[in-house]
Amino acid sequence: MVTEPHFQLTTGDHTTLQAILELHNGPYDAFMSLLERKVRESTIYFRDDIPSNVVTIGTRLIYVVDQTTRGPREIVAGEAEEGAGVLSIRTLHGLALLGLSAGSALRVPAENGGVELVQVREILSQPEAQGRAAGSVRKVVAFRPRSMGTPVAFDPDDDPGPSAA
Repeated sequence: MVTEPHFQLTTGDHTTLQAILELHNGPYDAFMSLLERKVRESTIYFRDDIPSNVVTIGTRLIYVVDQTTRGPREIVAGEAEEGAGVLSIRTLHGLALLGLSAGSALRVPAENGGVELVQVREILSQPEAQGRAAGSVRKVVAFRPRSMGTPVAFDPDDDPGPSAA
């Protein structure tokens, strides 16, 4: 079990966290401290490149809080009641799990003033991995030289002068 985790986010997840950070107008608390840390310290991946064992928005997982197994839950970006089959990244537990890999854990402040350990037990599904498995292929843009066709003769007496723009 890794307790000093390495955070890994998709570009979309990172953008979502940045928006939450910028729009926050409440107190600077444990949630805000962790949010700033995730925005600042995460490794950012394109959707197609994020490892399949990392928690992203839309991931279904089972997790553990201080030896108590919870889940399955789906990580969501919006407001949600914890325990209704979803877990919002706008909660301390949801934010703690986002960007962790399976088996990783993070210590966060508990409501009672102590510290609790939040751990990813198992990832049941991840939308990015499902997309790759369904045959989603990264599109590569290829540039080909443009054919010149028939060359145009240059006439030095056909100068339109400076443009009017």
